[in-house]
Amino acid sequence: MGSFFNRMTRKENPTIYQSKDGHLKRTLRVRDFLALGVGTIVSTSIFTLPGVVAAEHAGPAVSLSFLLAAIVAGLVAFTYAEMASTMPFAGSAYSWINVLFGELFGWVAGWALLAEYFIAVAFVASGFSANLRGLIAPLGISLPKSLS
Repeated sequence: MGSFFNRMTRKENPTIYQSKDGHLKRTLRVRDFLALGVGTIVSTSIFTLPGVVAAEHAGPAVSLSFLLAAIVAGLVAFTYAEMASTMPFAGSAYSWINVLFGELFGWVAGWALLAEYFIAVAFVASGFSANLRGLIAPLGISLPKSLS
């Protein structure tokens, strides 16, 4: 049992990641990262779902939740910036957590990131379908409920 626990909490040596990334050239600048971050965060669903939530559930308090979400997103961005400057190698949160906490936590973080990407795609698709439905409605075209 001790051997299994030791393997799960074994920490990766950061020099291994740095040697693997030695051939990668730094080509992205700050504005490129800003564009990638904003493009990832601000999707079509952010313009559709808040109106529905405000109208049906939260009312004016939705603006407070937007403010809170902006603060949390900013703190997460600062955390990613700090980690990227401390451990400048590819792999994002998986690599950093693998180095800091061990393989098991790195594995959990990698799968959590993958699940987050799939959930984000579902929200974007939901928002896009609502926007598309609104665009084609004046043309007299209606989508079936299962598609919208």
